[in-house]
Amino acid sequence: MKERLLRFIRQSMFISLEFRDYLLDVGLVEWEELFNKRVSFDGISEDERNVMKDVKTYELLRKRVAKLSDLVQIMEQEPAGFGYSVSRQWSKRLETYNYHLEVFPLFERFPTDEYRAVLLTSATADPEDLRQTLGIEGRFYRLGYNFDYSKVYGL
Repeated sequence: MKERLLRFIRQSMFISLEFRDYLLDVGLVEWEELFNKRVSFDGISEDERNVMKDVKTYELLRKRVAKLSDLVQIMEQEPAGFGYSVSRQWSKRLETYNYHLEVFPLFERFPTDEYRAVLLTSATADPEDLRQTLGIEGRFYRLGYNFDYSKVYGL
């Protein structure tokens, strides 16, 4: 990708200011390559727009591969106290499944006997997940987003 990008820059007589700034932000091209290049203050060209799209796709894929590589390394080490989750969600736009791989910590049983009540706040808390990961069981309430937590004092 970098060689293709450098070839495009060297073959262009001018590059737009917006394209140059984007390339500097992404960091794929050293500033020395762009220092002597003439900059146009006109809008971004269609060719530059296509190159930017390709660079964005490349960066997205690079990040995904890096995350997957990190997950594989962690799974190969099999550290104690971590669980792994593989899930999928249907994508209407892609008309296929998106797969999600996650690593999450497993905790020792939470010492609920030492407290009168335990209040966990999370937009995605699920009672079954709390039971399996933290060992917390009991009554479960779904609170509104604007819940006044000052009312919790006297549990």
